[in-house]
Amino acid sequence: MKHGLARTKNVELFLAGVMELEQRGAREANMLLVTGAPGSGKTSCLLRWTNDVNAIYLLGGPKLTPNWVLGDLILALGEKPLNSQERRELQARRLLARSGQAIVLDEAHYFLQGKAEPLEVIRKITARGDNSVILATMEDIREELTRHQHIADRIVPTTVRMVDATVDDVRLCFTKLAEVDVADDLVCEVHHHTRGRYRLVKNAIALVERFAVRNKLSTVKQTDMVGEIISHDWRDNSPCKVRQPRLRKAS
Repeated sequence: MKHGLARTKNVELFLAGVMELEQRGAREANMLLVTGAPGSGKTSCLLRWTNDVNAIYLLGGPKLTPNWVLGDLILALGEKPLNSQERRELQARRLLARSGQAIVLDEAHYFLQGKAEPLEVIRKITARGDNSVILATMEDIREELTRHQHIADRIVPTTVRMVDATVDDVRLCFTKLAEVDVADDLVCEVHHHTRGRYRLVKNAIALVERFAVRNKLSTVKQTDMVGEIISHDWRDNSPCKVRQPRLRKAS
């Protein structure tokens, strides 16, 4: 499978949100909220964008503390963290002012732990608005953020809501990532069985490629793979097999 990121509808929505963030009037409103269910392609999109613009990627988790966040951030900025939280805040603020790098907070709901103290420390050190902050989470946390109005006010109005892939998105993924050509009927079959979950789509692409190599095919059609496992149902891990194409009724 090729490396890369297909310009799906979700990617376009995300880039449009970033553009709005960059063109904002109030510089202190430097946060963008990105939501999406597991498998909707959030993390793949964020990691690629992080790499493209040299942003800093921080992944949230249980028992997150401000000191921990600052330590990881400072390490990502290339220095050894100082001892106290106060000194780390000054250190992080200095490094961010120098680099101008954006910060991506994935699993952002974890940054709301402890009265949102981990997110509050990010707000404090980026208060000048020179560093954009992307908050990515499975759920829309805007309502929860209203309990912390001084943070909520820093988020631009638009929320980027990532959704499951359309058939066209799946076709774009095959075109961008697959090492073989895939017929439209098989693209539709992959979309049906994966329900547009990007993680499952990428797994399906790998399965199609291996099938093509085994059978020395340069183009793979639905009829070629009838009975082959193309995905698994995430609810019970049962295999999803390629179906026989429906016969078209004669006109």
